[in-house]
Amino acid sequence: MLNRSRNNTTNVTRRVTLQTGPQTSQTLGTPICTGLDAYGHQWQIDLQALPPGVTLDMIKPGQVWYVERRTTFNRLFLYVGQISVSTIQGVTVSGIPTPGTALIATSTSGASWVTISGGSTNGDFIPNSDNTYTLGSPGYRWKSLYVGSGTIYITDASLGTQAALTVNGGVFNINGVVQAQLPQIVTSGITTNTLVASGYVTTSGLNANSITFSDGTTQISANNTRYRTVTVTGSSTVVLDMSKDNTVLVNINQGTLNITLSGLTANRTTDLLVKYGTTGGAQVNTGVSTGSNSSNNNSFYLPSHPFSSYKYYCVDGTLSNTFVVGTIS
Repeated sequence: MLNRSRNNTTNVTRRVTLQTGPQTSQTLGTPICTGLDAYGHQWQIDLQALPPGVTLDMIKPGQVWYVERRTTFNRLFLYVGQISVSTIQGVTVSGIPTPGTALIATSTSGASWVTISGGSTNGDFIPNSDNTYTLGSPGYRWKSLYVGSGTIYITDASLGTQAALTVNGGVFNINGVVQAQLPQIVTSGITTNTLVASGYVTTSGLNANSITFSDGTTQISANNTRYRTVTVTGSSTVVLDMSKDNTVLVNINQGTLNITLSGLTANRTTDLLVKYGTTGGAQVNTGVSTGSNSSNNNSFYLPSHPFSSYKYYCVDGTLSNTFVVGTIS
């Protein structure tokens, strides 16, 4: 029954704010509720036929519903076009029937969830309160997330600044951060076989505080000197620190070069490059414990060769098990 009748046509819809919950009509003997439309007109709404997934206990005062007249008998029914959820305990809407209509949640007070099947949106999907609600939960997760060519923004919990994640030209960028911490990095198929850092890379706990490369060599410290150059005049002694030195270039004009080994570290290799300014009378003593640990009986004589290279390998951290192989060119 209607308190006010606008016309006798069917399929007329109105947006009403409910004033009461379900009540039993003394006239009809069926549940009804009352509501006001935008013009302040009061309507009685028949609750015999409810939208899919809606039960009487979900209908509360203060909710906003669309209602429609389905017959010429001036009876209004709830219509799932647009609802304002304030006290509904889990509403299931199976397909919003009218294009352009919406399901609007104005409050989460007492609301458990709203399930929409087969719906879509042609506008922005924005919460009505900043930094308040969660998308998904540990028990109810989204399976996949597809994002276009825009940017994903994350607010720094301490600084309040924005970090931006973008992908452009095959490059994944993280802008707005000064440091990235990852428990483990596994790379495969890097085209250039290089890791390029415009600033610095800090590692902790990687493979027992070491990085093992595909050739079997191990980098044990981020502070290792990858390459250094030493220049000496005449017969001299140069110390190779096998705990830090990867490659050492020694420039010497003449005389004997004596190598002293320090920082002996298991499974470590160090390359020594020697360049003489003159030829004749040049000699390199490798510093290993015995001649059997060297490919040339511990000493290399360079009567007419200005350049030679040596690769040291320490097996177990001791001098007796440190070996060297030299090449003269």
